[in-house]
Amino acid sequence: MSSKPDKAQAETIAGISALLGVATGIASLVVAVFSFFGANFLAAGVCLGAAALAFGLVANAALRH
Repeated sequence: MSSKPDKAQAETIAGISALLGVATGIASLVVAVFSFFGANFLAAGVCLGAAALAFGLVANAALRH
């Protein structure tokens, strides 16, 4: 018995995904700042890349037609 999710359930899942994507981006930015001030520049760069990827995926999903 496989039932298709209704529209409200799909919108809830999409909203949670967007919220967690933004939370991942913000957490990555915070960790990048701490890594930068701790003189760990490689870790800061990796965290900035993760933040850019998270924000980019959220923006792509939000602005896609």
